[in-house]
Amino acid sequence: MKNKHFILSVMVAATTLSCTDSWEEHYAVPAQSTTTLWQQISDNVELDDFARLLQSRGYDKLLDSDQRFTVWAPKGKIDTSLVTGGMMSDEEITTQVIENHIARSLISVSAAKADSIKTLNGKLMRLIGDGIHVAFNGVRIESPNMECSNGLLHIVEQQVRFNNNIWTYLRQDNDLQQLCDYLYGFNRQEFDPNASTLGGVVGGEKVYSDSVFITTNELWSRMGQLNAENTSYVMTAPTNQAWEETVEEFKAFYRYPEGIYKHMGDSVAKRRITEYLVRRTDSEEPLPYEALITDTVDCSNGTLLKAEALNIDPYETFVQDIVIEAEAEAYMTKEPSNCEATSVFVVTGKNELSKNRYMKLVATSPLLKPTVTYVLPNVLSCKYDIGVVFVPMNLTKNGYSSVIDPKDGRVDVELYDDYLGEVYKSTGLDIDGTTIDTVWVREEHQFEYCDYYPNREKLTDSKLTLKITGTAKRTETTLSRDMYIDCIVLRPRRY
Repeated sequence: MKNKHFILSVMVAATTLSCTDSWEEHYAVPAQSTTTLWQQISDNVELDDFARLLQSRGYDKLLDSDQRFTVWAPKGKIDTSLVTGGMMSDEEITTQVIENHIARSLISVSAAKADSIKTLNGKLMRLIGDGIHVAFNGVRIESPNMECSNGLLHIVEQQVRFNNNIWTYLRQDNDLQQLCDYLYGFNRQEFDPNASTLGGVVGGEKVYSDSVFITTNELWSRMGQLNAENTSYVMTAPTNQAWEETVEEFKAFYRYPEGIYKHMGDSVAKRRITEYLVRRTDSEEPLPYEALITDTVDCSNGTLLKAEALNIDPYETFVQDIVIEAEAEAYMTKEPSNCEATSVFVVTGKNELSKNRYMKLVATSPLLKPTVTYVLPNVLSCKYDIGVVFVPMNLTKNGYSSVIDPKDGRVDVELYDDYLGEVYKSTGLDIDGTTIDTVWVREEHQFEYCDYYPNREKLTDSKLTLKITGTAKRTETTLSRDMYIDCIVLRPRRY
């Protein structure tokens, strides 16, 4: 399998170095240089290890071509074990070591020069002079500015340190093994047809003579591209004990019934934790928790903060109010019965109504009781106060009407929990017909199982429902059995 970095290096170098005449003139190498970078390296016995490494991945041909590079060639033994990339293959690790010592274009050095150099593997290396010597990423350059026909060669004292990014560092710290195993478990190898070499068409199907696969990870789209070098992040990384403790704390809110969902709580809890671990360095938004940081690790694409405790308060983060809009048909188990249902948009009275809309349910007969049933999806396994927000009759689409005499109301509410096969009834609840009023139908209700399913196809699959029925009697002329409902609110109770 061909390494993608090598392919891209060749392609980008070939296109970049032939962009314009002015670029070539700016970085022109004196005509008297007749030996290539590869010839200089292979002729130097002190660079034998580095030369063998270059040949093993085909970089000898690249450094013998017309493309122009700057090479910091290390003397002595090369130890590829100093680079660990988790799930990288041996070939990929070797490529990282090689590209750690090569940059595009011509980069001369001087004892007074300070700069940041981007090597072929995308790492930023510091080039610092102290007035006498120059160091490349902390390694002294012994023989600088050796001119070659296709670039510049600098001989350094030893192998240059590999600068871990946040993603590769996770694999090198045993204290972070639990977190690392979880994150790396989402790594996938995907075929990249654009980087692969097409060998022809057989039987109408494309055949590739050299197939290239790249590593992808679905969590990167949520957390950040932690393996990239072009963005800077700050990651709070819990140690093994901190990770386990936080997972157990979060799982208490994601209890699922036995069977096919037996292990889902663990999976959801872990994914939820990752939402709070990473932010961009330039983000002004503070973390929603105070972790116990024990070590700070500088990485090539930001900073990793090792934490012995995360101290994420569930009630300040993911355990939040749930609001179900009464006018939203997606939350109704079926059409409201015994009534005419109308969604009303209110022009005035903003900030009084959720979404500036409510559901108007008017009985179609004085003998019938209007009824509507809503699902309660995404409820967690904790305590909630459950309320229904009612709207006065005189709040019309044009605002409060002075010609409508509002009436109080009365309702029965039934909470169905199909996980447990239980029904919880609250009857004879009075509604203040003169104001927008929240009627708390159940307080501190403990849901044994959560109803949070990220891949749910439709909301009405929920096993938790709330049935609301207008129950005012015909003889109670001061009351109305019609219902004007803004929303249903589930407010978490900490204890």
